[in-house]
Amino acid sequence: MKVDRKILISELRNRKKTYQEIAEILKITKQRVHQLYKDYKSTKIFVKEGILRRDRGKCLICDSRENLEVHHINGVKIDNRTANLATLCRECYKRIEKKERKAGLRSIEKKFGQKEAKKMIKRGCSFCGKEMEVKENSKQKFCSRKCFAWKEKSRKYQRDRYRKKLST
Repeated sequence: MKVDRKILISELRNRKKTYQEIAEILKITKQRVHQLYKDYKSTKIFVKEGILRRDRGKCLICDSRENLEVHHINGVKIDNRTANLATLCRECYKRIEKKERKAGLRSIEKKFGQKEAKKMIKRGCSFCGKEMEVKENSKQKFCSRKCFAWKEKSRKYQRDRYRKKLST
């Protein structure tokens, strides 16, 4: 059917029909007419084909060549780096997804990404002492803006007292 549409679009373009006129005839958008005429493919298709080619068209776990899917290793669906993608058959894919959901990995990875989730540490607020969770290399010292503001006010008060002491 799609091949027939491509041929029909080509014939209509040869007859000097516009994309808009062809879209009305086929009852699709003119953007879709343009995509079909120029033989556009989604970037997702190119990425998937590349990963399947890299993994030699078989599942990395069971070597099956049927029902293949591309799996995001860290679970972040928009992370399409080749190092994060792997070819798996549908059964292995389901098995891995089920294990990761049971282990609770997905919620952490979606929130922070896999590497950042492991580097979270607990630290006390510099003003109130309340325990907070921050990234390991973070310079965050206060649990909230309120604590930061109170600390600044107390600092200003101490500075003023010190200046008065020096002037007398």
